[in-house]
Amino acid sequence: SAYHSEWTDKNIWIEITSGDPYQFGIKRIEYATNDQENWTTYNDPITWSTEGVTKLQVSAIDNADNMSQVENTYLKIILKLLMKR
Repeated sequence: SAYHSEWTDKNIWIEITSGDPYQFGIKRIEYATNDQENWTTYNDPITWSTEGVTKLQVSAIDNADNMSQVENTYLKIILKLLMKR
């Protein structure tokens, strides 16, 4: 799963993991951003640095080709956090 909900002024380091409820073994984990049709195979932790709000979608496929439910989270980066005076 991937989760990050607070605003930050730093890059976000993302490590994606998946459970294996059917115990077939995980074939691959895929992710997409902002409802894109093309998904990327996850291999290594990701450093996210895009300013603004990005929707991150994650899914796992097991060795029997069962696809998990898509999990969504939002990455929120702002370069200069506004300070209350």
